[in-house]
Amino acid sequence: MKKNTLGTALAVSLSAAMLAGSMAGCGGKQAAPAAVIEQSTDTVQRTADTAASQTAETAQAETADTTAEAPEEDTAPVVAADEVYTDANGWQVHYDPSLFEVTPGGPITSFVYTGESAVANLVMASYEVGKNAETAIADRATEWGENATTSEGIFPGTEDVKGYWVVLPPAAEGSGLTMTALARDYMDGALVFEMTGYNSGDEEADMAVSDALASIIDSLTFIDYENLEPVKLPAYEYPGPELFYTVVYQYLIDTLSPYYEPADVCIPSLDIVAEDDSNKDDILLYGNYQIYNYNLSGDLLETVSGGTFPGVIHIKSTDTGDYVATGMDIVEDGSNFTESAKKIFGTHYDEFIRISSDDTLRKTTRAQIIANYVAANNLEITAYQDYGSESVQLPEENIDSFYSQLD
Repeated sequence: MKKNTLGTALAVSLSAAMLAGSMAGCGGKQAAPAAVIEQSTDTVQRTADTAASQTAETAQAETADTTAEAPEEDTAPVVAADEVYTDANGWQVHYDPSLFEVTPGGPITSFVYTGESAVANLVMASYEVGKNAETAIADRATEWGENATTSEGIFPGTEDVKGYWVVLPPAAEGSGLTMTALARDYMDGALVFEMTGYNSGDEEADMAVSDALASIIDSLTFIDYENLEPVKLPAYEYPGPELFYTVVYQYLIDTLSPYYEPADVCIPSLDIVAEDDSNKDDILLYGNYQIYNYNLSGDLLETVSGGTFPGVIHIKSTDTGDYVATGMDIVEDGSNFTESAKKIFGTHYDEFIRISSDDTLRKTTRAQIIANYVAANNLEITAYQDYGSESVQLPEENIDSFYSQLD
């Protein structure tokens, strides 16, 4: 990647980098707005003058004292922390987690700068369905006013995809707000990246912010799904220590998942209500059982199908210490739900109603089971998402402590 070194403010560093084609992947040439060229030229001249002055001062110092020992320099490179964000829509960027807070989910993903700055600076990516890139940029140009300038070129991260830009430089007076947006046609809509920054007047601080924002766009790449070999997710296997639950989880997968559209992986989720092991030939495990089939999209598990099955699983303990699931009684739906649930759960009915009504418990347990599956298989999955809902970030794994709580 070429590092942007021009400009002392966001309008210069971002606009010069994107509109003059200095970002990796921008193979085309496009004319930068006159204000950007003038500001960049001034910066280059100041840089040259500073370099000349420093050279003269160095020569004078060497002449005055040729015996002084040069101080040891710390030549170790400064390496920024780096993480990769992979969007479900097929694009990736690198970012420094010590400088950005990422908020993914739905059609908008934001990278909010958390370093030292007086006001909010951020990069926001959005996918606008039913609108082409040219229109998306034209709409912003109209909204931003007469000072906004537009241009065209090769979109970052591609070699031949046309992109559209709009830049709003900071006004001579005011908050110092500066905005840049770039868009390309993507799938059935427009993929738009918007950068919002503020010129504080502190040249060094402004340049640090603008470089950080520009680095996200510099790192943009697109995933060629057509030429990727399909990723095969490992089948779900209960990662806890109890043989009993190994049998339960597998029984749910084998029995319930075939009723739904198949996907990359099936992961059950169990909300246990009660267990009755007084009869080793017929251990009763009462619970609210869910089954989910997921497809993998980037680092996201997308729910394809699934359902909820409240009821009781019958399990037999064998003479060899093994367990065998022998059947399952499932609560009826519709008008027979209450009567059926009272019959199956008996004295545990009230507890079943409490647990099955607790959305927070259900979502927490589901996310934890997925997180432990991800950890057990060393997968790079960070969230799951049901259709039409925001993605849910996975918690840290807790395999050593979580599963014993189910018993």
